[in-house]
Amino acid sequence: DDLIKEYATAELFVLPSDREGMALVVLEAMAAGLPVLATAVPGHIETVEGAGVLVEPTQKALAAAIDRLAPDRSDLAAPAAAAARTRG
Repeated sequence: DDLIKEYATAELFVLPSDREGMALVVLEAMAAGLPVLATAVPGHIETVEGAGVLVEPTQKALAAAIDRLAPDRSDLAAPAAAAARTRG
């Protein structure tokens, strides 16, 4: 119940892993309708591609994507959230 409440109040889900398998937490965030920002590593690519935003697994790329998504959720985040909700 607590996790569902946290997802409901979040505006963006960020997974900064530089290696990952199939992250269940990404599917949970997508099912909650959160826009997902993840690193473009195996596991994330297959799960997030087309339903979220993928960036290179560097601090600079993640920071730039967060800066790009934060000011106006309608640009990238809202469409990603809608796709994630459908896929999740």
